[in-house]
Amino acid sequence: MLQSPYAIDTINLKKDFLEKPIDIEKFKAFLEKEEIPLAIAWQGDSLHFYTKDRSILDNHLDHLLEKMVNDPEKLSDFSMDKSLDDAIDEVKSQITFK
Repeated sequence: MLQSPYAIDTINLKKDFLEKPIDIEKFKAFLEKEEIPLAIAWQGDSLHFYTKDRSILDNHLDHLLEKMVNDPEKLSDFSMDKSLDDAIDEVKSQITFK
């Protein structure tokens, strides 16, 4: 069996990423624009990283999370689940008065 110093780490975006379900396609496009210097591959809802050192992956993920938290609109773009308050605010914004 071939031994390699590299390992495949997997994140299931439906289970391991956020408390709310996210739009996988939007997140995939976001990651591609970020050009993370790691080998990544998608399989369904799972994102696979090919890394030699898990801390490198963790550093990049921390950086991405920081970017998303600093831009709440970007984070909300990925979320497919709206809170009741968000849904009410959206409906209120669509109401026009004469």
